[in-house]
Amino acid sequence: MNLCASIDGIFNNLSVPFNKVKSKSASYMAADLVSVGDSWLSFAIKNRLIEPIAGAEDQDWFKCLSHKWKVTSLSLILEPELAGRISMVNSPREVIGSVLKYRVASYNSNDIDSQVAGGKIAVQQNLALLANQEDSRCNHVDPGKFDKVLVWRSEIGLCNSGAFQVRLFDSTHYLKAFAIGDVWVAVGWISDVLPTVKHMSNVAVVVPKSGASCLPFYFDIHIVISFILAITRFLPCKQEVIPGASPSALESTLVKLPEELLEEFGKKDHGANATDFFIILASIVEVSSFEAVYAYAFSLLYYLYDWADDEGATDCCQWERVECSNTTGRVTALDLSDTYSGEYGWYLNASLFTSFQQLESLDFSLNKIAGCDENEGLERLSRLNNLKMLNLSYNWFNNSILSSLTRLSSLRSLKLYANNLEGSIDVKEFDSLRDLEELDIGWNMIDKFVVSKGLSKLKSLGLAGIKLNRSILSSLTVFSSLRELHLRDTGFKGTFDVREFDSFNNLEVLDLSWNEIDNLVVPQGYKGLRKLKSLDLSGVGIRDGSKLLQSMGSFPSLNTLHLLLNNFNNIATATQELHTFTNLEYLTLDHSSLHISLLQSIASIFPSLKDLSMFDCKVNGLVRGQGFPHFKSLDHLDMVFARTALNTSFLQIIRESMPSLKYLSMSDSTLGTNSSRILDQGLCSLMHLQELYIDNNDLRGSLPWCLANMTSLRILDVSSNQLTGSISSSPLVHLTSIEELMLSNNHFQIPISLEPLFNHSRLKIFDAANNEIKAEITESHSLTAPNFQLQALSLSSGYGDGVTFPKFLYHQHDLEDVRLSHVNMDGEFPNWLLENNTKLRQLYLVNDSLTGPFRLPIHSHRWLRFLDVSNNNFQGHIPVEIGDILPSLISFNISMNALDSSIPSSFGNMNFLQILDLSNNQLTGEIPEHLAVSCVNLEFLALSNNNLKGHMFSRNFNLTNLRSLQLEGNHLEGEIPQSLSKCSSLEGLYLNNNSLSGKIPRWLGNLTGLKHIIMPENHLEGPIPVGFCQLYSLQILDISDNNISGSLPSCFHPLSIEQVHLSKNMLHGQLKRGTFFHCSSLVTLDLSYNRLNGSIPNWVDGLSQLSHLILGHNNLEGEVPVQLCELNQLQLLDLSNNNLHGPIPPCFDNTTLHESSNNSYSLKPFETSLVMDSMMIPAEKQIHENFEFTTKNIAYIYQGKVLSLLSGLDLSCNKLIGHIPPQIGNLTRIQTLNLSHNNLTGLIPSTFSNLKHIESLDLSYNKLNGKIPHQLVELKTLAVFSVAYNNLSGEIPEWTAQFATFNESSYEGNTFLCGLPLPICRSPATMSEASIGNERDDNLIDIDSFFITFTTSYVVVIFGIVIVLYVNSYWRRKWFYFVEMWITSCYYFVVDNLIPTRFCH
Repeated sequence: MNLCASIDGIFNNLSVPFNKVKSKSASYMAADLVSVGDSWLSFAIKNRLIEPIAGAEDQDWFKCLSHKWKVTSLSLILEPELAGRISMVNSPREVIGSVLKYRVASYNSNDIDSQVAGGKIAVQQNLALLANQEDSRCNHVDPGKFDKVLVWRSEIGLCNSGAFQVRLFDSTHYLKAFAIGDVWVAVGWISDVLPTVKHMSNVAVVVPKSGASCLPFYFDIHIVISFILAITRFLPCKQEVIPGASPSALESTLVKLPEELLEEFGKKDHGANATDFFIILASIVEVSSFEAVYAYAFSLLYYLYDWADDEGATDCCQWERVECSNTTGRVTALDLSDTYSGEYGWYLNASLFTSFQQLESLDFSLNKIAGCDENEGLERLSRLNNLKMLNLSYNWFNNSILSSLTRLSSLRSLKLYANNLEGSIDVKEFDSLRDLEELDIGWNMIDKFVVSKGLSKLKSLGLAGIKLNRSILSSLTVFSSLRELHLRDTGFKGTFDVREFDSFNNLEVLDLSWNEIDNLVVPQGYKGLRKLKSLDLSGVGIRDGSKLLQSMGSFPSLNTLHLLLNNFNNIATATQELHTFTNLEYLTLDHSSLHISLLQSIASIFPSLKDLSMFDCKVNGLVRGQGFPHFKSLDHLDMVFARTALNTSFLQIIRESMPSLKYLSMSDSTLGTNSSRILDQGLCSLMHLQELYIDNNDLRGSLPWCLANMTSLRILDVSSNQLTGSISSSPLVHLTSIEELMLSNNHFQIPISLEPLFNHSRLKIFDAANNEIKAEITESHSLTAPNFQLQALSLSSGYGDGVTFPKFLYHQHDLEDVRLSHVNMDGEFPNWLLENNTKLRQLYLVNDSLTGPFRLPIHSHRWLRFLDVSNNNFQGHIPVEIGDILPSLISFNISMNALDSSIPSSFGNMNFLQILDLSNNQLTGEIPEHLAVSCVNLEFLALSNNNLKGHMFSRNFNLTNLRSLQLEGNHLEGEIPQSLSKCSSLEGLYLNNNSLSGKIPRWLGNLTGLKHIIMPENHLEGPIPVGFCQLYSLQILDISDNNISGSLPSCFHPLSIEQVHLSKNMLHGQLKRGTFFHCSSLVTLDLSYNRLNGSIPNWVDGLSQLSHLILGHNNLEGEVPVQLCELNQLQLLDLSNNNLHGPIPPCFDNTTLHESSNNSYSLKPFETSLVMDSMMIPAEKQIHENFEFTTKNIAYIYQGKVLSLLSGLDLSCNKLIGHIPPQIGNLTRIQTLNLSHNNLTGLIPSTFSNLKHIESLDLSYNKLNGKIPHQLVELKTLAVFSVAYNNLSGEIPEWTAQFATFNESSYEGNTFLCGLPLPICRSPATMSEASIGNERDDNLIDIDSFFITFTTSYVVVIFGIVIVLYVNSYWRRKWFYFVEMWITSCYYFVVDNLIPTRFCH
């Protein structure tokens, strides 16, 4: 900041010429527009620093401003009807100043008594009216204290109760009271008012006629007009700017103003073009605030750049959409079509066009105009006596517009095509338009069209899309001068007799397309419609194409014939029947089926045919007869998407019968696989050919050398084939007349230097994307610099060695579009490319291995719209002045680099910016408020994966057009700001991996366009808002890993939902019937690690697309519902760590886990994206789904495409009982099966050997018995296996293959298992038969004697013990004590050593 001791010093600094680009963005020297406060106003005017438009109030254009521009008096704040309904800032300067202005005095009045009517007493009385009249402090303020303005805060500002005019004095909350309706009028600062009322449709902003302090009000209306006038007149100028700045200018867009502007402002006539074009801006939209003027002016500047010619002419008469008189230089034609990109309709102020006194043509089409402002309708255009053409098509006008049009008596052409007209339309309303020659009211909701004789000069009538009765034709005969009649899709049906048009003797153009005419009757020898030149019968559905063509011979003047979407398969037309077709030059057969013989007939009978279109035709049949007739005059043939076996013989037909061809398009026509044969034998001899399109045909091989003979070729497109070879040794070197060369998506070898093409002086467009880019050619070349000046260049490669930046680019100065992506280039950012090419609009340097700092050119580049330098290795900081050097950027992507430091605040100066991607860098600091306030057109903001900190946005946030907000992977804190509720178009909200806290805002439910809400890994808390039930478009909801509590809303079942991730929260309650009910698109449902209870609902089978269901680590009860088996797409089911009981359903083999299931198994895309087209440039957000799943005893995080390959079943840590269903063995796709920690019994099913893809099988901690099936050794992919702590017995399967990798921990807790890796089993087979026999002999005893002896001895011993204990009491006590101790010891021994401890992980 440069401080000066006096006003003179400041003025001198502002007046000294300077080179702006050397100034810092925060300096007073960095601004283009100078504005000062009212304390400087007199000095500034005296020194002509600023100067109002002289006599503006007397100008016609000023008088025509709508009521929302009109000024009003501050007296309204003293109206009795507003008592208690006003809020005001608690500022002594503003409150006392408002009273002084009300008394028609200045804020800076030094002597109240002499300068203010009524003196201090009157001012005191007015102040008392504003405040509490019952408070003595308000009624008895010492008038002498008015010289001390701070008296207000102590003596007036405290009056806030009782009867009063102003209800609230508060500089912070005065607008809040207004917003909630507590007060009806708010008086305050424009910086507060404008951001607030912008989002309140029922609010008006008024300008005090008496003026106000500083810049905002009365002074601003002149500044706004002067400002727009300046940028429109001098937009393309390349002159120096006026130095100077103000704080407000530094916070808004900097606009270049030529030095001559000061002189221009002092003149009454600012020049025809400047004044006229200001009216264009001012009248485009009805605005209710000055901020809207600025915002819309800048949005319109996008189109102004396109209007200007390549040289940036200062004369708007040379712009594309403006035409001027050659004699007077005044504007005669304005094309304002398609200049409004808003969502809602708006109202036009037609009065502002009355200054176009010589205007003849005005086009407002495609602008969503809903009508005109009150008393400012189109009748105001009646002052334009020269207006002949008015185009209002594709708007939202209704019938009320018709009366206003009747006064435009000079009109000759009126187009109301595609509006909201309805009901009955009486042409008599237009009788006053006696010179009207063209009327088009097609595609409206008109059900009755009443004809009048008034329009006697009518030559063209458009009624397309209006459902009419055939009787209308007879009434239309009153238009005797009619030459064009458009009846497209009017509902005509059946047979149509052409004699119904006999009365239209002058008819030259007839459109009957898209009616259901199955038979067109043209009598033989018909003599009517002799002047008919153009006939459109597209899509009429006539069954007999041969008869249709024969009937066309009755129109001898026919020049153009459209027969789209008809059937000509059964054609047998005799040439002698069509001999009268001598004048036909244009024939369209698009989307039709035809026989090859039709082409033979066409060649013979249409000698004058110049243009034949067969787009998307299906050609049948074989060529018969002696040769193929010549198309003598044919120079244009379009066969794009032609579905025919276009073999070499057919291409020879083209070569032999169409020698005059200049244009040939055979794109996507499946020509064949040998390009040399196709071109050599078919097309190379077409010496007159200028444009050849054979792209997308799967051509293979190299380009034939015969192509070099096509010396007239200007455009060649061979893109998207399989062509090979180096262009250095190809015929392309000899095509020196070429202007556009498209080689993309092939396998050409192309030197990055383009030296082989240096002689092609006419080359303007070169597209070789996705080929093999080679390094510079080392051999010498006759030319050191190319002869061409390219306009568009595209070079990219997915492979190849490193190359240097193309040196020929140093010699290019006309580039508009440069795409050099995916080329391994060395070097830094080529800022010289922008300096040398001032018209450069698009620059793409993606993934080029560029390094070093990101340096911008010194001078501002106002044409660059799209800049993408992502995925490089730029280091350092983003230039702080980037917003001033590249002010016109629409899209800027510098993601995936190594940039650090903070985000420049100057991004806020990019008023056109719609896409900003700074993600995946190392940026620090906070999000600049200037960016969040000023980039009002921003739709796609990506700041993810940086080191940003602080709060997200302040309450001044103004990015209301945001569609995608990506802030994930930072260190942001605080709550989700309320200001985001303004983003009504928001589709994607990505806030994951931050430190956000507080509750999930309820207002998120009002953003009904939301598709993705992704906010995991924060500190959010509270319940899921019920408002989420209104998010009908929601596709992904991920708020996992937070502190979300409460239950799931029962009304939450968005039809489009695909993913729900709510794991690792504190949700509780049951899964109610309404939640997720019939969400047939739901693919993933993850509710794990919560506190849910109750049972798994039976309606789960309604989730027909559910693939991943994860409910582990909850408190769910009940049985595993068999309805899960109805989920045909189920790939992964995790119900672990719950309290489920009952048996395992045997029907899981109905799902995709079973390879032979009846449903189709497909890999689902778990990498989705949100794609948004902004200005034809797609912005895409890749979303990689992820969740946690335990396999191989380890919890893994699975993400992205791998999820489509993951399949498993986890029922562990529950209370399941019963046998393991053998059908589980049919789940052949399964990779993980975990049934551990349950109470399962029975045998291990031998069918488990069918689990060919199993990697982890855990059956531990159950009550399984029997042997381990030896067939399990066939499981070649098994990596983890555990049957520990069961009741298994017998020998372990053979210790081979995968089973050789399992140690004893896989089998522990099974006492009766043996075999490696456990102790070896002792088998009887190891003993000799002899020893076994001897052992049996030695052990032979009398079994009956043994049992008798043993039983008798047992009874005697027991009886003896009982007698002893009965007789001796001492031994009896000892015995019972011994028994008790023995039982206790046995119990603890068993507990401590034999019973295994069960743990669930």
